[in-house]
Amino acid sequence: MEHYNMQYVSNAAFLLTVYSDHLQASNQRLRCDQGEVGPEEIFAFAKSQVDYILGANPMGMSYLVGYGLRYRQRMHQRGASIESYKENRGFIGCVHPGAEACLFGLLFGLFCKYVSLP
Repeated sequence: MEHYNMQYVSNAAFLLTVYSDHLQASNQRLRCDQGEVGPEEIFAFAKSQVDYILGANPMGMSYLVGYGLRYRQRMHQRGASIESYKENRGFIGCVHPGAEACLFGLLFGLFCKYVSLP
């Protein structure tokens, strides 16, 4: 997969956080074949995924466009440019930052080795 999709990891982190809260409120632990996991450990894992999205990653770049000191400025996918496929069937390479970028960056992320990073 050339470009990774942040919606899956962010949804999983959200669900793990909700499940962690449920375990904490009901004073329970998750039982697995190889032992038990407490709500604190589940929450810590979910938080690590959110931290990765927000910039604690090898590139030190936030995948949420507009968040932090370093994030993508120009989207290269068609969905961020809002250009119609009927009007332009070619590759979309945005020259200017778009207003749609903040939501798009969170949903789709960016490919860590993409060569045109600012």
